[in-house]
Amino acid sequence: MRSKHTLNEKLRNEICEQYPQLESDLTEIERGEGFFGLLGASFKGRQAWMTYYLYALGLAVFFFAIYSLLGYLDATSIEERLDWGMALMACLFFFVVIKVIGFEQIVKLELQRELRRIEMRLMLLSKNKNEH
Repeated sequence: MRSKHTLNEKLRNEICEQYPQLESDLTEIERGEGFFGLLGASFKGRQAWMTYYLYALGLAVFFFAIYSLLGYLDATSIEERLDWGMALMACLFFFVVIKVIGFEQIVKLELQRELRRIEMRLMLLSKNKNEH
């Protein structure tokens, strides 16, 4: 991770040395968005339906898990407790799967953002080279 950071700094320093007028543009391009910005961005665009669906499904699984927990606590026999316990375990499994898929959506958005940053850097450099 450290080598990536130093390489990024080297590239930035070289670009700023050769083209000092691009420093403000590079700073704007390299500004990170953060987790909550990416989470908000996942509710926009072509794949927003998937995020809404995942959150609705997660909410339904959460409420069924609470129902299963209450059923488990109210059960009197071992068989009933096993049934409710298995339902609770299934809810936890589905909840984990939903969260992993949601996290993958956020990672995809971050990767797309990084590709745009690289593209913007290249466009700035090519535009500035053409001007000189």
